Amino acid sequence: MKSFIKETNILAIFSFLIAVFAYVYEFIISHEYGTTVLNSSGVIAVVIGIISLIYIRKRKERGKWFAILGIILGLLAASII
Repeated sequence: MKSFIKETNILAIFSFLIAVFAYVYEFIISHEYGTTVLNSSGVIAVVIGIISLIYIRKRKERGKWFAILGIILGLLAASII
């Protein structure tokens, strides 16, 4: 029997978590200590967020807002120097 409950896309959640980590790191840790080691984390979050949006559309899964927030926060974290 097939379930009608839509699953949340794990890539969207992963993108969101990486973006939050990169954003917090860039604003709190890098400004205090003057390091910018994880700028690429924001870019990785953006790429994973775009891939997850494609999967969400094809598979009709949940998690669209996780992916969108991951893309936005990833862009903000990647643009801060």
